[in-house]
Amino acid sequence: MIIAFLTTIGGVGLFILGMSLLTDGLRTLTGGALRRGLKRATRNRFNGVLTGLVSTAILQSSSATTVTTIGFVGAGLITFQQSLGIIFGANIGTTFTGWIVTLLGFKLDLGIVAMPMVLLGGFMRLAGRGKAQPIGLALAGFSLLFFGIEGMQSGMSGLETVLNPSTLPGDSMAGRLGLVLLGTLITVITQSSSAGVVTALAALGVGAISFPQAAAMVIGMNVGTTITAMLATIGGSTASRRTGYAHVLFNLVTGVIAFALLTPLGRLVGSGTLALLNDPLLALVTFHTAFNIVGVMLFTPITDRFAQVVIHLVPDREESLTTDLNPAVLTDSQSAIDNTTGALIRIAYALADDLLMALGQAPGRPKYTLETIDQALQEVRDFAGQIPATTGAPLASQRRASLYHLIDHLARLSRRMRRTDRIRTIKGNDALMSFAQTLTPLLEGRVWLGADETGLHEFESVHNQLDVELNRFRQALLSAPEPEKFDLEEALKRLDAIRWMERVSDHLWRIAVHVNFIRLPEQAAQTALPEEPGDIEELDVSA
Repeated sequence: MIIAFLTTIGGVGLFILGMSLLTDGLRTLTGGALRRGLKRATRNRFNGVLTGLVSTAILQSSSATTVTTIGFVGAGLITFQQSLGIIFGANIGTTFTGWIVTLLGFKLDLGIVAMPMVLLGGFMRLAGRGKAQPIGLALAGFSLLFFGIEGMQSGMSGLETVLNPSTLPGDSMAGRLGLVLLGTLITVITQSSSAGVVTALAALGVGAISFPQAAAMVIGMNVGTTITAMLATIGGSTASRRTGYAHVLFNLVTGVIAFALLTPLGRLVGSGTLALLNDPLLALVTFHTAFNIVGVMLFTPITDRFAQVVIHLVPDREESLTTDLNPAVLTDSQSAIDNTTGALIRIAYALADDLLMALGQAPGRPKYTLETIDQALQEVRDFAGQIPATTGAPLASQRRASLYHLIDHLARLSRRMRRTDRIRTIKGNDALMSFAQTLTPLLEGRVWLGADETGLHEFESVHNQLDVELNRFRQALLSAPEPEKFDLEEALKRLDAIRWMERVSDHLWRIAVHVNFIRLPEQAAQTALPEEPGDIEELDVSA
């Protein structure tokens, strides 16, 4: 019995490892395309459902889709309402694993075929180049799934004396609820609803549990998969937390619907009315898919009302500049970059407000002091240092580089804003003040953080024109002044103020460029990024 138990849990472990490798390989291969698809999916709720379904079916992980979506929400790339369709679709997509396992893993003996596939996948991962590496990783992961299935089947067969329908809660209301809780617990422990469903399929296949018992457990596993989403929202922004709560509520309601269907479905399976239901394994995966489809059909038409319910349950709160930083998304480097960018944009907004007020272009007192902003930037640095190594296409690595440059320029802008003597000089000179005012509409309208090509070009035009005008003012200031009217100290102050304004303008423009690249790397890559110094100490920050 001990050997059978160890074989069973070893099979579960191999299946989880295979799922992880398969997901990592597929995410590297298709990550860019899936991310673009998720962004485009927000055009309407039906596109969102379809994209969530396809993304999860391809990645074989609803958690990967959910975490990526929460990262997008935290970064401000999509709204909470727009994320709901993706979350709904992911629930259907995650049932595809059960179909693959049932139709291939249990119906065909692929154990022998899987052995050379593991060898080939491992060789491609270690010795391959380019796309061969993630393909090898995915192939090895896919092969391990079948070793895991064989282990679970073999172990379950040896546990018949201790694990059988009579040793589990019976087919009563209380018994079903107990099995739902058991299914939830299994998913919480394994952190994979797919692994839980396959475990139930393996037990059902060898007769260790009955169909009603397996169906009740699958309902619990469907609810248990929301734990990942909830963990991904801890400490996150309001929008991120709403996304996580929406996922939980959707799965709970869907679970209630499925629970209500247990009795009529159990009678159908027992009577053999439908040919498909004569096979308990096919009946179970059909049930899993069906109740998720019913849930999506119920919620999709009322998405807006559902969103309002969640907004009422999770009201707005006072948020810090780093509220978007979410440790849960660190499992995926690109989602972590999106998440970090969301926090940096908050900081950029705060700096823009402080700059407008310092130049007298906005009333009131700054909401965030420079000390608070610097503290937030340090938190972002610490978080960014934990982002895992970027793999895959060159654009993925360039997004990371742009993130580092974005942090650097925000820190430099914060330091320059402490030069209050430069700001006083600008406010005391009408010509310099008129130059500073050219940036005001852009800062007020946040055009420079709009991740929009038109807005970026508008900012670049203002930035370049300001450089030209400031250079003319500098030349006029230095061109043969009349000795009796020339105040050297005042001239040097104005030169310092000109240099300060040029560098502030440059930081703002570069911030705009890097935000645009991080958010829209495929489009932004068509234009060259500005050259940055290799060593941050090369830039003079004294001005």
